[in-house]
Amino acid sequence: MPAHAYTEDQLVEQPAIGLFAELCWTTVSALEETFGTTGTLLRETKGEVEGLTYGPAVTGNMEIRNLVQP
Repeated sequence: MPAHAYTEDQLVEQPAIGLFAELCWTTVSALEETFGTTGTLLRETKGEVEGLTYGPAVTGNMEIRNLVQP
């Protein structure tokens, strides 16, 4: 296996994204996050903490919501 394959992306992130896809969950890359009401994670600043809420297990839905209110 090439040395570059031993990265956090290849060992942790990509397998997790694959698992979420198998569970029919939608994933979002926030590497180049934008802020505001139409932003990537719908938060105003980096200081706001985001979390996950889960819909019915049958549908595998999940949505992001703000866990900390200013």
